[in-house]
Amino acid sequence: LARDDYLFSVGEDRKIVVWLVKTGEKISEFLVEQNQNITRLEIPSAYTNKLIVTTAEGTVQLYNFRSGKCLFVSQSFGAKILSLAVSNYKDLIAFGCANGQVVVYNFATDARIAEFNHESSAVTSIAFRLDRDASLCTGTVEGEIAVWDLKKRCLDGIITKTKQVRSRADVLDSVHSAAVHSLFSL
Repeated sequence: LARDDYLFSVGEDRKIVVWLVKTGEKISEFLVEQNQNITRLEIPSAYTNKLIVTTAEGTVQLYNFRSGKCLFVSQSFGAKILSLAVSNYKDLIAFGCANGQVVVYNFATDARIAEFNHESSAVTSIAFRLDRDASLCTGTVEGEIAVWDLKKRCLDGIITKTKQVRSRADVLDSVHSAAVHSLFSL
């Protein structure tokens, strides 16, 4: 993860190292709490020196990346967290799990704001829509893309494979035939 002047590296040893990009200087290094396996990192909106970490064990953790101090560890959400998005709204994140669960979560109050399900299809990517308030997009291991209405707390639409791909032209004309690894909304 690289943001502003910082680069965050994660090793198999569960260590997070924070570097200054311009100088290559190591600012800090720290281990993740409870020997958990890191899956995603993000910088939360409107915070200074904070880092959100999600884990294979299903927890959300908040760190001060300058001191390495863990400020918060959630209870497990029961499944490996595969994708993570930070909202423009303070304290609000969303994440997708290996079991198809999608959670919109306020980490400051430890509250689930909304939950959706991809019916056991792992959620490999997630993004808040920036062009429209209260929408969340998710992508799955099967190539499906869903748009969720956060105000109504329901599925707004879905893009999925609707035809058999027979040629290269069909591939370019259809939705993903495999996992959606990234989503980005403007």
